[in-house]
Amino acid sequence: MFMVDINLKVVHFNTFDGGGGAAKASYSLHKTLLALDVKSSLVVHRKSFENNTIIGLSPSKYKLFRQRIVPRILSVIINLLYRPIEMWSLGFELANKVIDHQKVADADVISLSWVSWFLGLRSIGKLLDLGKPVVWTLYDMWSFTGGCHYSGECTGYEQGCGQCPQLRSGNANDISSWVWKSKKKLWNTKALTLVCPSHWLARSTQKSALFSGVRVEVIPSGVDVSLYRPMERQHCRELLDLPMERKLILFVASKGFANKRKGGDLLEKALYRLSEKYADSSVELVLLGQRQSFTGLEKIYNIHFRSFYDDESLAALYSACDVLVAPSRADNLPLTVLEAMACGTPSVAFDIGGMSEVIEDKKNGCLAKPFDCDSLAEGIYYILSNTDVESMSKRAVEKIHSGYTAEQEAKQYVSLYEELLAGV
Repeated sequence: MFMVDINLKVVHFNTFDGGGGAAKASYSLHKTLLALDVKSSLVVHRKSFENNTIIGLSPSKYKLFRQRIVPRILSVIINLLYRPIEMWSLGFELANKVIDHQKVADADVISLSWVSWFLGLRSIGKLLDLGKPVVWTLYDMWSFTGGCHYSGECTGYEQGCGQCPQLRSGNANDISSWVWKSKKKLWNTKALTLVCPSHWLARSTQKSALFSGVRVEVIPSGVDVSLYRPMERQHCRELLDLPMERKLILFVASKGFANKRKGGDLLEKALYRLSEKYADSSVELVLLGQRQSFTGLEKIYNIHFRSFYDDESLAALYSACDVLVAPSRADNLPLTVLEAMACGTPSVAFDIGGMSEVIEDKKNGCLAKPFDCDSLAEGIYYILSNTDVESMSKRAVEKIHSGYTAEQEAKQYVSLYEELLAGV
């Protein structure tokens, strides 16, 4: 039986408590720790759940205006000057007083997650100086770069940033260099332990100059398998008003096919290739994200647009579809892939990031050659035409239960917290 120190107090920081993958993962960990009798609190910039263990900021109207307008102005300036290719964050100071909250003072362990839009560089530095163990779970690369969330082919973070290709900069002393040097100056990493949900991200983290010598652990993100579980497909389609007799391809991205990092344009090309194999219109698309029009894809496929769901409805959507496609150009290990697999829905993805750590090619899903649209189309076709897809679905579920459940994740964190406290 797993035993927990009933006096263990942990305070988590994340920008949001719901929405994106990192927010869902952070909230799930907090919720599961509570179920294990850990005294867990979650501090967020924007609160969406009515839960007294979640602390959301309630600033004055002036502070709220300042906190929203100043970052927007700085973002506009950065975009005008540098036109960043992908998401790029300075580390705006939105909540310099929140680190003085009583929950922080009472905590045994401080847990950081996706905080680049919440805690500024100085606030993170102050938390690191409190003398408490700090566990920072990384869901992208921002913590050790000069501002980018995914570095692509750039390895500048291994020495110290500058001449940032995402900012189209040839200046060694550009703003990415300033951000990186500020992190180096302000952050005392002696009390820091880093957790990565994938071995791929852990390897990148260990190569970073900023976190040289810092302990790095791998703890996979966990799925609540009481919510995300296989359900009867036809029932889910009826519930969600989806066609009964079609093959359904699911794509999840906040900006839909316009989301370049999530590979929307690559999927669009792959779908044109796929249409050559399905000229009878037996395949349709389900897009969970921003509704948009297409130049010609809608002439080939019937497209079902859906808004983002709660967990129960999302689980039903995964179960209703035949395959999830995750064609990201850069990604850690998306929660969508784990959730879909927990529901028995195989995934197709490019073999990048941590994808290969859960997707076993042609066993529980398919891995495509990176950014090869023909290979991606072949992977989708393999699953849609597989006569033994039930075995593939079963193996997908088994993979999640082998080490990717929320309870398994939380227990690993508790063991880490207790080990760190024993060494204090």
